[in-house]
Amino acid sequence: METFINKDANFESTPYANVHKGDLVAVGTELRMNEYERNGETVRDLKVIATGITFLESRQTVQNRLAQRVNAAEQTNREVQAAPAPVPAGVAAGDSSAVQDELPFGN
Repeated sequence: METFINKDANFESTPYANVHKGDLVAVGTELRMNEYERNGETVRDLKVIATGITFLESRQTVQNRLAQRVNAAEQTNREVQAAPAPVPAGVAAGDSSAVQDELPFGN
């Protein structure tokens, strides 16, 4: 799906800037057949063009869902930061490397 946004328009002022994952919206569309020549052959390309968007939920519902996501992400970050750092396991001096153990031919 494609849409056209004027290059001079501020994206933040378009409805597309306010759409988030999980939002309930209706998208108005139209089909557009583009026809052009490529390597001497006619190519037909059918595109779905977004012509408009309608929000089907209240702004409050969307803001509540976003706040829940932010809270969940912050909780995850706190848990990760509170976890002890993993300690890398060392290789004993007498052990050979895993790569050498898998070589199909002798040294």
